[in-house]
Amino acid sequence: MTTNKDTLDIVTHSIDIAIDSVGTVLDLLDDCGLDKYDYELVKGGMLTCLQELNIAYDKVAFAKDERVKS
Repeated sequence: MTTNKDTLDIVTHSIDIAIDSVGTVLDLLDDCGLDKYDYELVKGGMLTCLQELNIAYDKVAFAKDERVKS
């Protein structure tokens, strides 16, 4: 059975992978050949996703840090 710390480690790692994946999408987006509207739609969605993932990572990392202190 995993402990709360183990779960927090898994969640932060998973969020980190998701952040890397969004970065890959953004890096490769120019090569997809999308029209301007679709390009902007996908780029905007990915940037929003990246912001949300960064917030989530910070919250979970903070909880992890607090867990270590207690």
